[in-house]
Amino acid sequence: MTRSRIIDFRSVVCLILTLTLCVCTVMPAYAEFTYYNITTTKKTTTSAQASEAEPQSPQDENADAPSTTAEPTTTSEQLSQLQEQYDKLEEKIQQGEKSLGELEDGKTQQNKNIQVIQSNIKDLDGQIDILEQRVSVLNSDITKLNSSITVLNSEIATLNSSITRTEDRIYETTCKTDYLYGKIKGRLVLNYMYGPVSNLEILVGVRDLPTLLTKLQIINNLSQYDQKIVDEFEKNLTELNNLNSVLSADKKALDVKQTSLSGEKETLSGRQSDMESSQYVLDLKKELSEHKYAEAVEYLKTLDKTSIEYNSVLRLLEKEQDKVDDQINAYLLRYGSSADKPAAEGVTNASGDGDASTSRTKPSQTKRTMPMISASYAPKTTQTSSENTPDASDITFPQTSVAVVSPESIDLIWPLPYKNCYISAYYGQYPSGGEHHGLDICVSGGTEGKNVVAAADGTVISYGFNHWSMGNYVIIDHGCGLFTAYYHMQKLFVEEGDHVKQGQVIGLAGHTGNTTGPHLHFEVRVSRGGTITRMDPLKFVSMPD
Repeated sequence: MTRSRIIDFRSVVCLILTLTLCVCTVMPAYAEFTYYNITTTKKTTTSAQASEAEPQSPQDENADAPSTTAEPTTTSEQLSQLQEQYDKLEEKIQQGEKSLGELEDGKTQQNKNIQVIQSNIKDLDGQIDILEQRVSVLNSDITKLNSSITVLNSEIATLNSSITRTEDRIYETTCKTDYLYGKIKGRLVLNYMYGPVSNLEILVGVRDLPTLLTKLQIINNLSQYDQKIVDEFEKNLTELNNLNSVLSADKKALDVKQTSLSGEKETLSGRQSDMESSQYVLDLKKELSEHKYAEAVEYLKTLDKTSIEYNSVLRLLEKEQDKVDDQINAYLLRYGSSADKPAAEGVTNASGDGDASTSRTKPSQTKRTMPMISASYAPKTTQTSSENTPDASDITFPQTSVAVVSPESIDLIWPLPYKNCYISAYYGQYPSGGEHHGLDICVSGGTEGKNVVAAADGTVISYGFNHWSMGNYVIIDHGCGLFTAYYHMQKLFVEEGDHVKQGQVIGLAGHTGNTTGPHLHFEVRVSRGGTITRMDPLKFVSMPD
C-alpha cells in the first residue's frame, strides 16, 4: 500500500515537471522566433514606426521649405528698367555730341551749341540720377543677400551639429543593440545545447517539494530575464530606425540649405561686380558732367549778358551750384562740428556725430568774447554750535567763471595777408546781379599766385581740384560749428584731415573754376540747430590796414 502511494506521488510529480519543462522549452523557441520576426519586419515598418515613436527634429519641418531670401526677380526688374532709361539717355547724348561736333566744325550758330550743351548736361544729370538709383538698389540687395547668407550659414551650422549628435546616438545605440543581440544568441545556444530533456532529467531527480519549487523559480527567473533582453533589444531597434530617419531628413535639409547658400553667393558675386562697374560708370559720368558744366561756363563768357541764351545758361549753372552747396552743407552737418555743442575755453570740441570727429582749440587772441557765465557753489556745512557759527555777512563763496566758445567768439584773420587788397564783390549780391555768398578778394598789382592762409586753427574737412564752379577749393572746420571756404585757388598745399594753424599757407590764389579773373572767393558758414547758414565774412574778418 505504501509502495503504491509512493509510485502515485512520483507519477504526479513527473507529470507536473513534464508540463513545466514543456513550457520552459517553448519559451526560448518563442524568443528565437520573435527575434527573427523583428529583424525581418522592421525593414517594412520603419517609416510608420519612426513617425509614431519619435517626432522629427525642427530641421525636418523646414527641410523642403525654400530659404527666406529676397527674390532676385524684383531687383532684376528694377535694374532692367533703370538700364533701359539709361540707354535712352545715352542715345540722346551721343546724338547731341555728334550735332555739337558738326556745329563746332562749321563754327556757326553758337547759340545752338549752347542748347546742345544744356541738353547734354540735362541728360548726363539724368544718367547720374539713374546710376545713383542703380547703386542704391544694388546696395540694398547686397545687404539683403549678406543677411540671407548669414542666416543660411547659421542654419547649416545648426544642421551639422544636429547631424553630429544624431550620428553619435546612432553609434551608441548600435553598440548597445549588438551587445543585446550577442546575449540573445548566447541564450539560444544554451537552450539548444541543453534542451528540455536534460532539464526534465534534472527535475525528475528532485525528491522533495522545496527543492522542486526552488528549481521552478530559477527556471521562471531565467525566462523573465530572457524576455527582458528581447524587449530591450526591440526598443533599441526602434530607436535606431528612428535615429536613421532623423539623420536622413537632416542630411536632406542640409543639401537644400547648401544649394541655397551656393546660389545666394553666386548672386551676391554678380551684384558686387555690377556694383563696382556701376560705381565706375557713375564716377565717369560725374567727371563728364563736370567737363560739360565747365564747357558751359566757357561759353557763358562769350555770350552777350543781355541775351536769352546767357540768362538760360546762368540759371542752369546757378541751379547746379545750389545742388553742390546743398551736398557740401549735408557733408558738413554729418562730419563737421556744431555750435550746439560749444566747448569751454582751452577745451577741445568734438564734432556732433562722431563719425569723423575733429578737435579744435580756440585761438589765443579774440576780437569778440561772449558774456562770462558765473555760477556760485556753496560748500556743504555741518551743524555746529551757535557760538562757532560765523556771521553770514562774513561768509564768502568762491566764484567760478566759464568762458563759452561759440562761432562768433573765434578770431579769424584776413585770408590774403597783403595790405593792398580790395573786394571785387561783396557778400549778398554780385555787381551785375545774382546772389553772392562770400567775398571776392583781389590784390592790387596781381592776385595770381598770392599766398592764401588759414583764417584760424582748424582741420581741413573737404577739398577738391578744378571743380567747374569752385575750381581748386578748401573748406576748414574751426570747431564750434564754424567753417571757412576758399575757392578758385591755383594750387593747394593741404588735403582732407590736415590740421592747420592760423596764418598757415594752404594754397595759392588763382582763377580756376567759374571766374572772370584771378581772385579768392572766401566764405564763412555756421552749423547751428541742424542747419548750415552762410554769414557775411566781414562780420568775422577785417581787411588789413
